[in-house]
Amino acid sequence: MALAIVKNLPRKIMNFELAAGDYIIDSSYIYKVTAVKEDEDNGAMYVYYEPTSGTDKVFTASIPLKNFKLSGIRKVLTTGEIAQILKDLKSKTSEDEYDIIRAKEEFYSNNPQRMVSVLIFYWKNILTLNKNDANLVEQILEHLCQEISLVTKKDYAVVREDVKKILDKRN
Repeated sequence: MALAIVKNLPRKIMNFELAAGDYIIDSSYIYKVTAVKEDEDNGAMYVYYEPTSGTDKVFTASIPLKNFKLSGIRKVLTTGEIAQILKDLKSKTSEDEYDIIRAKEEFYSNNPQRMVSVLIFYWKNILTLNKNDANLVEQILEHLCQEISLVTKKDYAVVREDVKKILDKRN
């Protein structure tokens, strides 16, 4: 497969532009985009990315640009979106109830607003959760805090403590 670099110009997907140097996130890791390249044979665009942390493996992965939306990968939140997430953590009401299956689906959807709802729902009973529920809450908390830490450039431990304080004040 022959690939050609197309000047690493931003490529528009899902109503945003994506270029080398941008950060993207799935339900497991935060990645840095290393290139957006065009396949010379078929003209398809590919996004190349590598993890920034969270794994001891060094690798570069790629995904066709046309499949990006289906992959569950999204661009990291902006500072304005982070502010809204923190506001939601403080004041959003969780009208939904979640069983573990639905809660995991919301987590793997990689939608921060949905993850906040799940986190709020489970945090009410944080001290009495079973092991599976507690593990999911930990995954969601870690995921949100890593992203907030990256975007705000604050230490992860500080962000985590701040988020936990916000959630504790709700109870």
